Amino acid sequence: MEHTQGKWIAKLTATGFCILAGKVYKAIAERHFDDLPNKQDLAELHANARLIAAAPDLLDACLKYVELIAKASQSDRTPDEIGRNGHELDAIMAPAIAKAEIK
Repeated sequence: MEHTQGKWIAKLTATGFCILAGKVYKAIAERHFDDLPNKQDLAELHANARLIAAAPDLLDACLKYVELIAKASQSDRTPDEIGRNGHELDAIMAPAIAKAEIK
């Protein structure tokens, strides 16, 4: 079974948060608050939601990284050499990591 395709986003709502995905952004996961959370709990919930929403991007980045490592193992070059001294690795990983991090 595959995960829901398309962009995933985290959306805070009046009662919690949800993860929206796909072409029409349907809710694929929700977390409702029992009580109004304090600021620290709300920040943690938002960080968790962002990490969940970044999961497909992180998976894609990891798969690309594994492919780069496989290319390196079939040649005499290191992953950094294949990845143009790390620039390609940065281009693969940075957007996915940024999506998962708190802004």
